[in-house]
Amino acid sequence: MGKESDLWRESMDEEMLSLLEHVTWEIVKKPEGVKPFLIKWVDKIQRDAHGNVERYKSRLVAKGYLHTQRIDFDEVYAPVSKQTKLRALLAVVAERDLELHQLDVKTAFLNGELEKEIYMQKPQGYEQGGAEMVCRLKRTLYDLRQTPRAWHMCCRIVIVIIVIIVIVTG
Repeated sequence: MGKESDLWRESMDEEMLSLLEHVTWEIVKKPEGVKPFLIKWVDKIQRDAHGNVERYKSRLVAKGYLHTQRIDFDEVYAPVSKQTKLRALLAVVAERDLELHQLDVKTAFLNGELEKEIYMQKPQGYEQGGAEMVCRLKRTLYDLRQTPRAWHMCCRIVIVIIVIIVIVTG
């Protein structure tokens, strides 16, 4: 194995650690009649503005295109922000001479809670238990069709509270 394969393995280990810290799933015996959905590793090299390698990024994603509406999920709708709302927010920030900070939550989509029981195969290279064991998702995973909506439902109350506090306190 070369240096690059070690870097990719390190990247996968980092992603697995994040998934385990978020208690994204639990290992359970596969229920009768359940077909766990497939997953895959997606790897990407992140580069800086000069093209130099910043980091190796691995992400465990669901093969969401294989999910069937009304069986695997009911709703996928998640609101998106519109440019007019962003401009209005920026206008309020400028008018009141406030500071605005951008926040990039590295694992934001892992915070959504699922409304239905979903089972997935065990991550390749990190298998636990016997062949009859699968992962029962407790939180959303990247590329599930319902992930954006689940994340929005989880975070909308917090966002509203923050906006109210900013408006009230000025």
